[in-house]
Amino acid sequence: LSVAAALAAQKIINNKFFLDKVIKKGQLLRDMLNSELSNHEFFFNVRGRGLRNSFEYKCSNQNLFGNTLKNILRKEDKIIIDSKWHRICFSPSLAITTEEITKNLDKIIKKFKSLSKNWSTKEIKKLKTGKYF
Repeated sequence: LSVAAALAAQKIINNKFFLDKVIKKGQLLRDMLNSELSNHEFFFNVRGRGLRNSFEYKCSNQNLFGNTLKNILRKEDKIIIDSKWHRICFSPSLAITTEEITKNLDKIIKKFKSLSKNWSTKEIKKLKTGKYF
């Protein structure tokens, strides 16, 4: 049964139309990140292929920034991201819709901008006391 399920999944994934949609959705994700954040002072790079992408940032205490952003999104928006060290990794379901990408990425970008606006030594000390941990 598990082999039959795996073969059925491969038929869907290897369908040219499905793969074309995945490529277009990944490009949408990268384009949106670039258009919204490429001029941001923390911006470093956006890269990826298909729907596996990374957004890299540079700031002081990068790991704390990434963990704080991850926790804010989880608690306030119920969005789970992989954000640590110097990057945010995006690996959504291959079946994600363009509307879901746009809606969720908009929330992530807003939280990223909001958090970075107040990213100072004073704020970092407050965060270490546990508001989002």
